[in-house]
Amino acid sequence: MRVLYKNTLHQLNHLCCGKKRRIEVLRARLRRRDAKIVRLEARIEELEVQYEPRPLAGHTYPLQMIALAIFIRVHANGSLRCAAKTVGFLAQLMDWSYTTPVHATVDNWVRRLGLFELQHGAAKQGKYVAVIDESIQIGCEKALLMLGVKLHPDRCQTSPLRFEDVEVLGVQVAESWTADDVENFITRHEEQHDQIEIAYAICDGGGNLNKALISKGITVVSDCSHKLMNALKKSLTSYDALSRLTKFMGKYRSKYILSQSSHLCPPTLRRKDRFLRLFTVVDWADRIDECWSTLTAAQRKELKYLRSVNVRNLLRELRQLHALIVIISQIVKSIGISQHSHQRWLKELGEYKQRASLSWRSEQLVKTIEQYFTDHLTLVGQRDQLLCCSDIIESTFGHYKNKGGMKVISSDILYLPLLAKSITIDYVAEGLSKTSQKAVDTWHRQNTCPTRYSRLRAAKSAAEQRTKRA
Repeated sequence: MRVLYKNTLHQLNHLCCGKKRRIEVLRARLRRRDAKIVRLEARIEELEVQYEPRPLAGHTYPLQMIALAIFIRVHANGSLRCAAKTVGFLAQLMDWSYTTPVHATVDNWVRRLGLFELQHGAAKQGKYVAVIDESIQIGCEKALLMLGVKLHPDRCQTSPLRFEDVEVLGVQVAESWTADDVENFITRHEEQHDQIEIAYAICDGGGNLNKALISKGITVVSDCSHKLMNALKKSLTSYDALSRLTKFMGKYRSKYILSQSSHLCPPTLRRKDRFLRLFTVVDWADRIDECWSTLTAAQRKELKYLRSVNVRNLLRELRQLHALIVIISQIVKSIGISQHSHQRWLKELGEYKQRASLSWRSEQLVKTIEQYFTDHLTLVGQRDQLLCCSDIIESTFGHYKNKGGMKVISSDILYLPLLAKSITIDYVAEGLSKTSQKAVDTWHRQNTCPTRYSRLRAAKSAAEQRTKRA
């Protein structure tokens, strides 16, 4: 009997312990469930706040749509109508009660934010390198742009300049730019950014730019790309063999661009090319050489001109010039002018000479490069490193010229200061709150000139007024 009692008691204890463990497991599950519910509710509140349209005083559309439209226009290089339709589709996906904005509204957003960055952006102070140039003339307008590269005392530049490395110090549109106009432009923007010091300026050697910079007492560093371009232009402009080759390339392209041999056609030859089409000619000739063994007899017959002795000698010389330009460009566009870059150039030039004997034109190019280093020897002694490449300002102009739309330069050039900015909702809210459309209109009147479209509208309006008076 006693044994039976002990056995029953043991079973009851075991049962109670098992139930207690199950109760603890269930309580732990409940605690985890409650904690998960709290986390999910907090996340839901966070997402509701994040995806709730954020209004901006004085604007119909929320900040999310405005920021996305500006990003598409500035960083994705989308058209105004593309940006407008995209943000309209976003409102539809998010089930927001907003219609698609018109493209002019997007344009106004971009101009206002660009003017904010130009006039009220982060304070600039310290030493800067100015990169200044005027754009090609579009219609009757030319833009003058001045970029700034901040010099950091604790580090040097070891890579080509990017949009992230520069800041827009000033931009203006006029029908022409004399030396006095350029000088006044620089003075006005120096006064606006009175906390910066221009250590030196990089320009392409234009007479008006050089005269204005020298008059301001600013040291001028010649752009390396233009130096190389001018050296090539001097030696290749009257090179009859090169002229005959480019004519052959143009005729071959026009004859076979719509045929089965279109893949063998050279790219379109630009009339104005920085290096006289050197890179285009060499790249195409190399491509034909690589695939020569796979060409048909008919294709080889049409391209046999490239296998002639004179053309082979010409291409050998062009490849040599091409190689020298690549060598010096990789050096000075990355690390600028310095004792180190000069020594590196001499080392790589010596290694190249061991592989090939330089032609007369190549020797002239080498002399030009050596003279380029010599001309800046004094400045290199004053500063350990000189930036000497203005490709970044050419890229900036190219970004603007490829924007599409009307081929004029107007106040839409205000979006250039935004190329290096990260478009965030808070930044857009601050910029549009502090810059009015009236300020943009004022800047437009003071810093741009009449375009051919505005002249045409004025002429039509005057003709209508005369008709009414008659």
